[in-house]
Amino acid sequence: MIRRSKICRAEMVDRISILPDEVLHLILSYLETKLAVQTCVLSKRWRYLWTGISTLDFDESSFSDDSSFEEFLNHVLLHRDHSKAICQFKMSYGNIEDVDITKSVIDFFVEHGRGIQDIVLSSNNIERDFLPHSYWNLLHSWDSLKILTLEDISINANADYEFVSLITLHLSYCHLWNDDVGIDDLLNGSFKITAPQLKEFRMSFIDYEEIDPDFKMILSFPKLISFCFEGERMMPVSFSQKPVLQNLNVDYCPWDYIHFINVFGAIGGAKFVTLSYRTINALSKFAGFLKGKQSPFSGIEELKIIIRSLVDDKFSFTVPSSVLTFLRISFPSNRIKFVYKENKNVDDEEDI
Repeated sequence: MIRRSKICRAEMVDRISILPDEVLHLILSYLETKLAVQTCVLSKRWRYLWTGISTLDFDESSFSDDSSFEEFLNHVLLHRDHSKAICQFKMSYGNIEDVDITKSVIDFFVEHGRGIQDIVLSSNNIERDFLPHSYWNLLHSWDSLKILTLEDISINANADYEFVSLITLHLSYCHLWNDDVGIDDLLNGSFKITAPQLKEFRMSFIDYEEIDPDFKMILSFPKLISFCFEGERMMPVSFSQKPVLQNLNVDYCPWDYIHFINVFGAIGGAKFVTLSYRTINALSKFAGFLKGKQSPFSGIEELKIIIRSLVDDKFSFTVPSSVLTFLRISFPSNRIKFVYKENKNVDDEEDI
């Protein structure tokens, strides 16, 4: 039985091995880089295939210790085929400020990575861990970089950030601090991001301590068409140029409803609006506050309401009139949908 199993695996490898290198490179690019490199033991045919993969994905958690991870990282960066383009670079490790790892990655970016269009950086460190200035300096001027995702990384909030070519920016579970003060002090000044080409911006569960009354996040995205916000805290947000969106997606359970409502006023409306069920409920609780506010919306073509928990067959929901008025929707002439989701996978969709 064991021998037969080995023969079947060998036959499967042989069938895959006859594919062109370009196809095998694509297949290996879907694997974490550690697994892709391990395919070199399959046969002589596979020995160097990993060097041409278009995605580099490094995860420190799959290594026994920091030194093993650093050794593997340096091996891959040194021995990959530098004539092959890299489409995406992903790295997750505990200490994002590690000097040796940072130098290795930055040197690689400068020498061989200028064609990379998609970068994902995340930290597994629960402590305060700032992204080093050497990264910011490079990302700022990177012409080819189109997509940037930062996850679980601390960012100095009292600074200005500019990205010349970014089209998509995602900030997920990032921590905003003032780099020059203690973590218990108020955020003060302003946190400004400028990206003249940006079309999609997502903020998900941004964490921060208390903020000074004058603190503000200033976004300069003149070409923005898609804005997504998820979380339970909302800081003051303003746009230097009011964007007219195509898509607005909000999943928010507010502590500070004034900042929440003001974000709606900071945009120039949206055609396709997606709000979570809890966001609709929150808006309905602020009916008195909404009544005195001018609606920022003028032409919603479709409203989706996300339900993120299981519901029974008798479930029903009517969007409160105060919310419909704020959104400038004349029910039922506009199309409103419930979208049922469990674990962020769409299970069903139903018009109401």
